[in-house]
Amino acid sequence: MAPDVMQDEEQALSAPPLQQDAAVWARLKSDIHGVRKYQLGLLFESEFWYTCDKTTLLSPLAPSTPPELILQDCVVRKATESRETLRVAAEYPVVPDAAEIRHWESVDENTDCDIVCNTPTTILAPGNRVTVFAHVMHEKPGLRRSGFITDAQRNGLCRVRVCAGGKPIRALSDALISDLLSIPTHGDEIVVDGDEVRPHFLVGDVTPVVGDRVVVLAGPHRRRVGTVDHRQQLSGTTVVGIRSGEIILNNVAVSHIARLLLPGDKVKIVYGHFAGEEGYISRTFSLNNKHPTEPQVPAGGIQVHLNKNNTPVETIAQWVRFLRTDGTSPGNGSTYELEQADEVVPQNSTKLTKGWTGSSSQKNECW
Repeated sequence: MAPDVMQDEEQALSAPPLQQDAAVWARLKSDIHGVRKYQLGLLFESEFWYTCDKTTLLSPLAPSTPPELILQDCVVRKATESRETLRVAAEYPVVPDAAEIRHWESVDENTDCDIVCNTPTTILAPGNRVTVFAHVMHEKPGLRRSGFITDAQRNGLCRVRVCAGGKPIRALSDALISDLLSIPTHGDEIVVDGDEVRPHFLVGDVTPVVGDRVVVLAGPHRRRVGTVDHRQQLSGTTVVGIRSGEIILNNVAVSHIARLLLPGDKVKIVYGHFAGEEGYISRTFSLNNKHPTEPQVPAGGIQVHLNKNNTPVETIAQWVRFLRTDGTSPGNGSTYELEQADEVVPQNSTKLTKGWTGSSSQKNECW
C-alpha cells in the first residue's frame, strides 16, 4: 500500500523506497508498463521512477499498480524492468527543464528523498545546491541530506544549510535567501568535507557555456579570470578553454571553475521563485552567516534588479545566467586575476586587477 506523506510537520519525513541513491535523468523512447513515451524520470539499475499529476489517480488509463508516494499535488510511481530493457527504452542522460521537475521539488521538500545524479558540474561553491553522501549522515541521524552551501573554505570544508528553524529549506520560496541567511538552530546546518557532497539531483546543467565569465578556483591556473572559449569532452571529462586576455588556457576541468557574476551584468534567473525574470545585477553578497562581512569569491548571493518593474530580488548564484541580447560576452579584454582574499574590498564585493573591462567601463574598479 502506498504511503501517504501528507503529514504533520512535526513528524519524521518519509523516505521513498528507492532502489539506491544514485540515478540518472532519462526520457522514455517507447512505452513500458503503462508509462508513455517521452515521460521524464529517474533511471536506476532496474527501476524507472516518475511523477504525474494527482488527478491521474482517477484516470482509467492510470497504471494498475498503486503509486509509491501520494503528495499534495502529485504522485510518484515506478516501473520495474530488467536493466537491459530499461536502457533500450530510455534516452539518458538528459537535462530536464524547470517545468518538468517541479513535481520533484515537492518530493524533495516533503520526503527524505536524497538522490545523487552524477552529472558534470562546476567546483562546489557558495550558493550551490548539494546532497551529502549517506555514510556521512549515518553519523548525524535525523538530519536532511540535501541543502545549500553557504560557505566553502580553503581547507575543503563546506558549510551546508539543510534547514531553517528546523524546517526544510524551501527552494522555490521567495524567502529562500532569508532562510539561508537566518541564524541556524541545532540541526539546521552541517560542516562537511567537500569530497562528501555532490550536486543535488534537481540542479540541472550548471556548466558554463561559451562566452560566460568564469574564475578558476583550483589547479595551476587558480585565481585566473576569463571567458569560456570552447567546451569539449576529454577522456570522459568535460573541459573548457578559457580566454584570459590574449592567452587561452586549454583543458581546464569544469570542476575547477565557477561562473563569476558581477554588478552590472545583464542576467536571467533560470530557476527558483523568480525563474524567467531578467534584469541586471545590482549587488553580490555573502551567504556566510557566521562571518557576513567577509567577502565570498565567487559570491553565493545575487541581487537582481528586474527589468519589468525595476524592483530588486535576491537569489542564489547557481540559478543566474548571463544574458547576452547583443551577442557579446560578459567580459572581454586584457588579462586579469583576482587579488588575494584578504585584499578584497569590503561590502562582500569582488576586486579585479589588470584592466578589468567587463560590463562596467571603468578599469580596476572595485565593486
